[in-house]
Amino acid sequence: MVPGEVLCVPRVGIPAWRSEGSLLGGERSEDVLMARSAGARRRLGRPPASESAETRERIIRAARDCFGRYGYDKTSNQVIARRAGITSGAIYHYFESKQDLFRAVAIETQATVLQRFRAALRDDMTVVEKVGSLLDAAVALHREDSSMARFVSTSPMEISRHEDFQDLATGPLLETLRFFEEIAREGRERGEVAPDVTDAAVADMLMATTTGIALFGGFVEDLSAHAETTAAFRRLVEGTLLRARTS
Repeated sequence: MVPGEVLCVPRVGIPAWRSEGSLLGGERSEDVLMARSAGARRRLGRPPASESAETRERIIRAARDCFGRYGYDKTSNQVIARRAGITSGAIYHYFESKQDLFRAVAIETQATVLQRFRAALRDDMTVVEKVGSLLDAAVALHREDSSMARFVSTSPMEISRHEDFQDLATGPLLETLRFFEEIAREGRERGEVAPDVTDAAVADMLMATTTGIALFGGFVEDLSAHAETTAAFRRLVEGTLLRARTS
């Protein structure tokens, strides 16, 4: 990885995020992508009854950590296998290729994050309270599995570099952006969002800040520092962190 490269995170396919796109065909993007990944595994001919969910999960976790640390191109199935404690050949019982494995990691990781984010919210929360709950959920996820933060923050770059992954920019990332836009829209209806700021701008801000904090947590590898940084940003949102200068 080139020094400083990770700080130049591109806005992967932002215009495409806000459209349905021919890749999605009107279906939920996550469902379409999951079906593709599952279909690739079925082509291997392995009987479904013999699949080990525990081994598959170990592969996913190992791959997520390796892709997040070393990048897609520098990560081999051999490296992933060693991290998972299995032979490299065993990976092909579950995933057709490294590309298929990356796709599965991206889809399932984003789905897990979004599921936890949705579960953290209540309808009676204000926008500020919702953002605070999302940050709490992010801290909890990071404590459970720090590889998630690293992968979530670096995978957009990998997606942008590889043409075969472009549908992921209009898939899992689109689902997350729509989730943030929903928060902004509901807040606007209750007068909690400044009228001169668009829902899209609020959603982009939430995407940028949650991804940025995840990036920090993934590479600092200090749970306390990540939690303290997240708490500081929460106070910024609540308006209790910075004070206006008085003369």
